Amino acid sequence: MKNWEIVIITGMSGAGKTLTIDFFEDHGFFCIDNLPAPLLHSFIMLYQKSRIKEKKLAFIIDIRSFTSPEEFISEVEKIRHPKIQVTLLFLECKIEELIKRYTLTRRTHPIKEEENLLGKIELEKKRLTPIKNIADIVIDTSGLKPKEFIQNLYSHFKSEEEVKLHITFTSFGFKNGIPLDLDMMFDVRSLPNPYYDAELKLKTGINSDVRNFVLSSLDSQELLKRIIWLLEFNFPLMEREGKAYINVGIGCSGGRHRSVTFVHELKEYFTMHSKYTIKSLNRDIEKE
Repeated sequence: MKNWEIVIITGMSGAGKTLTIDFFEDHGFFCIDNLPAPLLHSFIMLYQKSRIKEKKLAFIIDIRSFTSPEEFISEVEKIRHPKIQVTLLFLECKIEELIKRYTLTRRTHPIKEEENLLGKIELEKKRLTPIKNIADIVIDTSGLKPKEFIQNLYSHFKSEEEVKLHITFTSFGFKNGIPLDLDMMFDVRSLPNPYYDAELKLKTGINSDVRNFVLSSLDSQELLKRIIWLLEFNFPLMEREGKAYINVGIGCSGGRHRSVTFVHELKEYFTMHSKYTIKSLNRDIEKE
């Protein structure tokens, strides 16, 4: 075992555990929702023997999956090891806020002993107090918007060295339809079109002759600079919002020349000048 990172997520029902597990999944963790506490140690032992290479794991363990706080704490202590970073994350929330959330969602509270919602929440809070007292991190989600909550998680669990965004630049042709999964889109149909050059028509933006033709225009050069400027400004903002994956679309008429050229240039630039993971996709390059 080496360099394992395990996050145990627990806390008040309705305090944001689902949003939390989504955060960890977006950032490369192998995630399991509502793992029974008595299975935690056994699962990790089996997982380490498997062929799965991911060494970052996150688990939600809520009040339904253990009989007492002592049982939960005992199971967490079993997996603590000098070569495993274990973080117990407890999500807290004010009672009045939890009542409001349950009223809006009409979900059923997991506590069965009490009849009314207030009694259920108060009993859960009492039972979870010993766990909260030993938690490595306690986050009160009362009044936090999802964006603010994600930023809070980010401040605790993201290192400066870690790749923060996965960016895909996608070229496409408007005549074939706009991709449905774009976060941003730029239209380059106003630029000189190699399609009308007999020597370039059958080539694509993968070819340097086509790229040189497209980028020989001053308008093309200026548009490329402005797109880069806008993306350099916007990517950190989207990262701060909690985005993990961004798809930037570049569209031209057929998706074979101008858009492919721009995707090539953008991929090269951001691979050299950013800390992000950069990929490219030329959706329509094989279409006539």
